[in-house]
Amino acid sequence: MLDRSPTTHQLLNGRLHLFRRPDSQFWQCSASINRKQHQRSTREASLAHAKQVAEAWFFDLCRKAPAGPRKTGKTFKAAARHSTKKQSAASPDHLSARALAAHEARLRLHLLSFFGDLRLSEVTIGKIQEYRLFRALSGRNGKAPARRTIRDEVATLRLVLTTAIRLGWLDRLPDLYPPTGCRQPNGLPAASGFRNGLRNAMTPRIALRAI
Repeated sequence: MLDRSPTTHQLLNGRLHLFRRPDSQFWQCSASINRKQHQRSTREASLAHAKQVAEAWFFDLCRKAPAGPRKTGKTFKAAARHSTKKQSAASPDHLSARALAAHEARLRLHLLSFFGDLRLSEVTIGKIQEYRLFRALSGRNGKAPARRTIRDEVATLRLVLTTAIRLGWLDRLPDLYPPTGCRQPNGLPAASGFRNGLRNAMTPRIALRAI
C-alpha cells in the first residue's frame, strides 16, 4: 500500500532532506556537504525505512568527505628536497660537502618535523616564531639551544625558502629574524616587548641576507 505521508521531510536539524516525487513511490534524499549537493534514491516506499536508509547514507558521506577545503601549493618538504640537491661549483648556491651535510642534518633533526607538511604559504612570520619557541622548550636538559644553533637553523630555513622563490613556488620571503627588542642572549624571542617588536617586524625585508 502506498505511503500517503507528506512528500517532504527534514532530518538531522535540516541537514538531510527526504522527499518523494508525485510520479514515484520511492523516497529520495538529498544533502549538502562542503558546499556540494548530493542526492540519491532510498529505493524505499516506507517512510520509516527511507529515513533509516537516508541517515545511513548521510553519515557515510560525512565520513568520506574531506575535513575542509583542499590545500594547494608545494610543501616545505618538497622545497627542502630541492635545496639539498648538489649543484655545480659555478652556482652561487653551491655548498661545500661539509656545509651540505650540516644543512641536511638540520633539516632532518629539527626543521622537517616542524615545517615539513606545511604549504610554503603557511610558513609565515608567526609560524617561524612558533618554531623558535618550540626549540626553546626542546633543548637538552631543559636548556634552550645556543644562539649559534638557532642562527644556523634559520639559515637553513632561509635557504629552503629562497630555493622555493627561485622555483616559482613562493612569492616572497617572510621575516626570519626575531622582532626588534625581543631577543634573548641565545637569539630566541623573549616574552617582554614581544607585541611592539612583532609590529615592527611585520614590515617585510626587501633584500635577502646572505647565509
